[in-house]
Formats: sequence, structure tokens, C-alpha cells
Amino acid sequence: MKKSVCPLANCPPLIIHEHIRLFAYYWNGEVCTGMMWQGRMFGFHTCLTEHQRHQLHESGYELSNQADVVISVSSGCDQKYYVWLDLTTLKDLSLLSKGSAFSPVLQAKVSFDPACVQSAT
Repeated sequence: MKKSVCPLANCPPLIIHEHIRLFAYYWNGEVCTGMMWQGRMFGFHTCLTEHQRHQLHESGYELSNQADVVISVSSGCDQKYYVWLDLTTLKDLSLLSKGSAFSPVLQAKVSFDPACVQSAT
């Protein structure tokens, strides 16, 4: 079993996606996705599925050398994990996802999946 390089105290916080406020911003000719949490602004880095969640904290820990990192998790049937980088502490702007990233993140915030309702009954 591979030992994680992420000491528990230094792992990025995990928050519920519904508790964040999404916004769009324009950077380098692209519309990008941002979010606000606890009065701080974050840019979208990547989205991982439930099957990839074992990579979350380790990659978040590695990214923490470049910026403060927060991970949000969506609720529902199709659980996704979103990695966000603090825009005020980010050292390498190329780490931000651009353009088409806006739609999937926004849809995850507001989408309604009838399969979830059917499977719950």
C-alpha cells in the first residue's frame, strides 16, 4: 500500500459544493469559472469523479506549493470533486482551467438528475 505524502493537518479542506458561490471571470481571452468561499476567490483547476477520489488529497497537497487549495464535493448520484486554487496566492496562472470548464461546473451546481429521484424511491 502506497503511503500518502499528505499529512492530515496539511490536506486541503473538503467542502460541500452547494455552500460555495460560483462566478465567471475573464482571463487571457477566455471565460473561466471561479468560486467564493469564506470571503476568498478561487479559480477552477480540475474535476475528478468518485472513482478518482483517491488522487484528491495528494494532488491537492502537491498543488499547495502553488496556491491555497480547496476541494468541493457535489451531492447526488453522480458525485464529483472540484479542485479550486486561491486566485490571490496562485503563483502559476496556467494551472487554471479555461473556457469550456465553466459549463460543467455550473451545471453541477444547478442540475437535476431524475435518475437520482427514481433510485431513491
